[in-house]
Amino acid sequence: MSAITSPAIGRQNDHLFFSGTAAAFAATVIVGFTWSFLRTDIAKQLQSTWVKAHMITFLAWILLYVCQNILIARQRVDLHRRLGVAGAILAGLMVALTAGRALAAFLASPQRPAIDYMMLYVVVHVDIILFGTLVAAALLLRRRPETHKRLMFLATIALMDAVVERLPLLGHISSYAPFAILDIFVLCGILHDLVSHGRVNRAYWGGLAIFTFPPGARIAVAVIAPHLIGVGRMT
Repeated sequence: MSAITSPAIGRQNDHLFFSGTAAAFAATVIVGFTWSFLRTDIAKQLQSTWVKAHMITFLAWILLYVCQNILIARQRVDLHRRLGVAGAILAGLMVALTAGRALAAFLASPQRPAIDYMMLYVVVHVDIILFGTLVAAALLLRRRPETHKRLMFLATIALMDAVVERLPLLGHISSYAPFAILDIFVLCGILHDLVSHGRVNRAYWGGLAIFTFPPGARIAVAVIAPHLIGVGRMT
C-alpha cells in the first residue's frame, strides 16, 4: 500500500479536506448573503417570521457543521457525538419548518390543478427533501464514520442550493450556473477519495441526486410545468 493511501495518511487527508470544505461552505454563505443584503431586498424579506426562522436554522446548521469537523480533526469524538444529538434535532426542525410553511401555503391557496400543487409545494423544496434524506441516512449509518461524514457533507451541499443562487455574477451566466457550484463540491469529494483512498466511498451515490434533482426541479418548474398546467386547466 502506498503512503498516500495508508489509513493514517487517509484519515489526516480526510481531516484537512472536510475541515477545508466546511470553511468553504461558511465563506460561500458569507459572500452569498452579504451580496443579497447589498443588492436585493433580503432585508425586507427578513421581516417575515418564517424567513427569520429559516435563516437562523440554516446558519446554525452551517456553524454546527464547521464545529463538528473541527472536533473530529482534534479527535474529540465524545463532544462530536454529543453535539450530534443537537444536529439531529436541528435537521428535523429545519425539515419541519419547511414542511409547515408549505402546508400553510397549500391550505391558504385557491383551488388549483394537481400539477400546480406538486410544483409549488413539493418540487420547489427539493433541496430540503434531499437534505433531510441524506441526514437521515447519515444518522442511520453513524457507526460507519467514513460513510457518515460523507453523507453529512452531501447533505450540507444540498442545503447550499439557496445560497449559491445568491452569489454575485453567477446569475448573469445562466440561471443554471449556481448548480455547477454544488456539482463542483461533490466532484471535489469524489476526487479527494480517489487521491487519498484510491477508491470512492459508496456514499457518493447520493451525489447523483445533487447532480440531477435540483436542476431537474428548476427545469420542471420553469419549462415543463407551464405546459402541463395549461393542459390541466383546459380539461
